[in-house]
Amino acid sequence: MMPGMLRALLCFTLLSTAARAGAPSPRSSVGVYAARPAPSLEKSFGDAGGSESSPPWPWLDPEPLKPDTGTQGEEELLGWLVSGDSAQRAEAQLRLLTQGESLLPRLEVLAVGAPDDEAKAAVLEFLEVLTARRVHPSLLGPYPRLSALAEKSVARGQELVAAWEMAQPARQLVAEFQPGLCATGPPPEPRLLIEGRELRELRDALGALGGLALPGIEKLMASGSTTSRLQGIVLAMELGLRPGAAALEGLRQDAREVELDVSALSLSFMPARHMARSKQGSKKVSVSKRASILERGLSMHWRERRDHEPFALRAEDDAHEWFSVARWAWAEGGAPAFNQGGRDLISSFRTTGAWEATDAQLYWNHARPLWRLWWTAMRTHPGPYERLRWSALASSAQGYQYRFDTHPSKESWLRIEAASPVKAELLAVPLFGKKPFVLWRGALPLKLRLKQPVSAVNIRVSLEGKWVDSGLSVSPQEGELQTLWLHPELLRRHLQEEARR
Repeated sequence: MMPGMLRALLCFTLLSTAARAGAPSPRSSVGVYAARPAPSLEKSFGDAGGSESSPPWPWLDPEPLKPDTGTQGEEELLGWLVSGDSAQRAEAQLRLLTQGESLLPRLEVLAVGAPDDEAKAAVLEFLEVLTARRVHPSLLGPYPRLSALAEKSVARGQELVAAWEMAQPARQLVAEFQPGLCATGPPPEPRLLIEGRELRELRDALGALGGLALPGIEKLMASGSTTSRLQGIVLAMELGLRPGAAALEGLRQDAREVELDVSALSLSFMPARHMARSKQGSKKVSVSKRASILERGLSMHWRERRDHEPFALRAEDDAHEWFSVARWAWAEGGAPAFNQGGRDLISSFRTTGAWEATDAQLYWNHARPLWRLWWTAMRTHPGPYERLRWSALASSAQGYQYRFDTHPSKESWLRIEAASPVKAELLAVPLFGKKPFVLWRGALPLKLRLKQPVSAVNIRVSLEGKWVDSGLSVSPQEGELQTLWLHPELLRRHLQEEARR
């Protein structure tokens, strides 16, 4: 038995022994997750009932959001994969994902030692993530227990696409052109969007299988129908799955084309949500070209990596990849929630001190409290993702919360409330590089109509008799009421901690 397998087996043996001795079982939180509770949403400061002077969300206690301490080795993270805590399993998956194929021997040992169906399901859950881009399902063959766990999902994926291997209506897809500001150079390739209800249902059913849907999608890519082959490419692209090299090579050699209806978004100065879509005839779409676009998109990093960059950027790359393939994380809110929700969470980590981290352990020690708050407040929250709710919760421990509402007039309004009396000074930053000027100074609360457009309004507050730059900036837009709630006690503590860094 290879050394890595021995270490993993020892790790799992220790976990099992601890469980028999009365310690938490693999279905419970373990390690730092068990030792320290997640931040609570019930703790609040002052009136948090959602009245005009207080926000609709609670003010969180800063203490549970302080960084964790300690170190997790690879074996401990492997044990976390079968934890009953969703946040803990997700962190382990994210941190182990980049190891790819090298993890398979240890996952096999973990699957062999899995004590019950819940633990086996947790291993399968990680296989669905790992096989999306890092490990092709065909590589599970030498590992009998992993293959047995994946077998049902692989068969389900092939069953789902069976009816689509024959010719399907091209109207299930549409080519959409995005507007551009410049007319120079060749026109961009259109996006291929799923329009047909049947194909959307197939996509969603395959998406629930993660990377284990790939064998089924590759069957579609090998279909004798050109339309079906193109639909297989679009399914892989929308689900973020990387087909095997043989499947991609076969598609790159396919010179055939499919004629699709074309639509375009009209370019206007209106907000993007109001952009009109119109039909623009039809277009022949090349299978080989779309296969190359798929391969290029899956091979690209989220951004260009540079030498001597902050470690946090690389940690964020890994988080982006995990969120794009771990669709189980959005089982209740729908996978599209990641488009904004996951990015908001990753950006929030920068406020915790994770940005200054020099390795993965320090990064996660800082990020974990906010990560656990996310899983408590957002992952289990019914209904669609609410960006304002998360933004308010993430910032509340630092002493401020924002909210944006439409205003019946076309004017820009700013409202600032405080949980206790506080003096403030508003510094307006004009457009086009003009010098900032004092817009208002006095005691809060405040409701102010901005008589002229400004780039931003920066806020200074009087704390303990001194004017302090709060670091807060607002920029109300036309027809908008922007509300900022301040909690002077929490804001003072946050600014003092920032000054000590």
